[in-house]
Amino acid sequence: MRIAGTVILFNPPNNILNNIESYSGSLEFLLIFDNSSNDDARKYFQNNSKFKYIWQGENKGIAERLNNAIKICEDKNIDFLLTMDQDSSFSEKSMTVYLEKIKKFESHNIGMFGVIHERKNKKPDVEWNQILITSGSIIDIDIANKVGQFDENLFIDGVDTDFCLKLLNNGYKTIIFNDILLNHSLGESLRTITPSLKKEFRSVHNSKRIYYMVRNSFYLRELHRDKIKFISWKPILNEIKNAIFYGNEKIATITAIVKAYIDFRQNKMGK
Repeated sequence: MRIAGTVILFNPPNNILNNIESYSGSLEFLLIFDNSSNDDARKYFQNNSKFKYIWQGENKGIAERLNNAIKICEDKNIDFLLTMDQDSSFSEKSMTVYLEKIKKFESHNIGMFGVIHERKNKKPDVEWNQILITSGSIIDIDIANKVGQFDENLFIDGVDTDFCLKLLNNGYKTIIFNDILLNHSLGESLRTITPSLKKEFRSVHNSKRIYYMVRNSFYLRELHRDKIKFISWKPILNEIKNAIFYGNEKIATITAIVKAYIDFRQNKMGK
C-alpha cells in the first residue's frame, strides 16, 4: 500500500511544521499547496526532499488543489492520498494505527476513510457511509478517478460532502474510525458573550465564507436530491446566526446571503 499526502495552506502559522511532522513520516511524499498571496512558507519546506511545495500566487480553493494532488499521485502510482488542513495533526502513533486499520478494510470497496475530530461517547469503533470532512481523511486514488474527483464548482465549502455523496451514489463506501482522534483546531473562532451572559468560543466566519456556504448548499441540495438528508441547513443557519450576532460584518453577511442565492440561480459557481 503506497500512500502520499497533501496539505493546503492559507497564510499558515509559524509552527506549521509541528502539525505536518505528526504525519509526514508515514508518507512517501507530501504535496504542500499554498493558496496564500505570497510564498513566505516556502522556507519551512526547502530542506526535506519528501516535501513538494507548490505556490502559484493565488487562492485556487480546495477542490482544484485536491484534484491536482490526485493527478500527481496517479502519475506516481500512489494508491491512497491523505488530505489534511494546516491546523490539523495526529497524536503519537495515531497514523500507524490508522494505516493498519486501512489495510484491514481496503478490500471492502471503500473510497474514503476518516477519523473523528472530537471525542464521541458510546460510538462503535467503526461507522459506515458517513459524510466525512477532508482533514484527516484518506481517499482511494483509483476510486476517486472513477467517480469524477472533486467538484471545482464548489471552490471551498461542501467539497468533502459532495465527494462522499458521489461515492455513495456510485456504489462505493465511506468509513470512519471513531477510536482515532485527529487534533483539529477551529481556525475561525471568537470569544463571545451570549444573551445569557455566558462567555463562549464560537465559530464566526466572514461574509465571504458565508457566501460560499450558502451558495454551495443550494447547489448540493439540487445536485444530490436523492441524498438530501445528508445536506442539512442547520449548521449553516448556525454559522449565519453567529456571523450576524457576533461578527463585525452584519450588513455584508446579509448581502452575501442574497448574492449567494442569486449566483446559484444564475449558475455562477467556482471562485
